[in-house]
Amino acid sequence: MVILFGSSGFIGNSIKKKIKNKILEFNSKNLDLLNLKKIKKKSHKFKNAIIIFAAGIKRTKGDNFNNFKKNMDIFLNLFSFFFKNPPKKIIFLSSVEVYGNYEGKKKISEKTKLSPVTNYSLMKIFQEKTIKFFSKKIGYDYLILRLPGVFGNEINNENIISKLVKSQNKKSKFFLNTSGNEMRDYLYVEDLSRFIKNVLKKKTKAKMLNFVSGNSLSINQIIKIISEKFNRKLFIIKKNYSKKKKEHDLKFDNSLLRKNFKDFRFSDFDRLNLKQIFGND
Repeated sequence: MVILFGSSGFIGNSIKKKIKNKILEFNSKNLDLLNLKKIKKKSHKFKNAIIIFAAGIKRTKGDNFNNFKKNMDIFLNLFSFFFKNPPKKIIFLSSVEVYGNYEGKKKISEKTKLSPVTNYSLMKIFQEKTIKFFSKKIGYDYLILRLPGVFGNEINNENIISKLVKSQNKKSKFFLNTSGNEMRDYLYVEDLSRFIKNVLKKKTKAKMLNFVSGNSLSINQIIKIISEKFNRKLFIIKKNYSKKKKEHDLKFDNSLLRKNFKDFRFSDFDRLNLKQIFGND
């Protein structure tokens, strides 16, 4: 059995659609993960299941201690039942935010030092370490995927690609607080859900992966591509930008991912049909 926690979220919903009817889905509407009594009633289903954990409060909802604590409680509440009903495998969606504002010269790899700067990234590190620590004690396998910014068909998502598309739809100004030269590696949500569907069928040696394409683009390049795709000039206003302000790039070494999953290919951003993805056809 495959159990998906967080099925109503942006990423969880994409995974649910890709796997279709082969999962047991839980979300805030049908299971309150802050309520131990309600979890206990479902906990027998966890035994020998493949757990996909995509639940939690997003950083954009507030990067404060209250949400940090709720996210940790949600996560640890589940773990308290894994000892009696051990899952077969846990697939955990983490974040590249665990590396913080990386300023090193080398590309970021799984060996790069963790340097959280937000409550959200610290929470992800605690969750990762919990999964690793208890894997041998409880007896489950695991795969941790550190994700960059994820975009897809949800126009109100908080990533910059969705915001830019929304801006051009409304023919409104887009305020950019940087030079636009900083490099980013954004992830198409369909690539993630496709990968998870495939990995459910395989036993892998990998335990921790930066799930990234390895092909970073600058924000200015992304703006240019979106402008060309929609055949419309975007109104970019550089607000509060200072040359003295430090900017950091996110460039990744994904050789470990390529080594373990040689046949997997990411979508090329400049080849995607953004009009179709965001419902503008």
